[in-house]
Amino acid sequence: MESIIPLALGFILNLIIYKMATILNENQKRSVIISLIFGTSTVLLGLLTRLVTLSDIGIGMLIATVFLFAFLLGKKKMEQARS
Repeated sequence: MESIIPLALGFILNLIIYKMATILNENQKRSVIISLIFGTSTVLLGLLTRLVTLSDIGIGMLIATVFLFAFLLGKKKMEQARS
């Protein structure tokens, strides 16, 4: 149960970063890339400092990035199917 909390925290943190990047950029593709960079850098920082919790937060962020990418890809495919 203890390892679920940092993953969930990273997931929520990445969604917040994505939303802020989308507000600033108005470009969803660039926002996903920003989320990916933040997640990867958090994992690497956790591995370099040997902090398991920080690595778990980064893994949660990367999981959120995969979900965001899949959601945006599905949304794009639905828009293409309508037109």
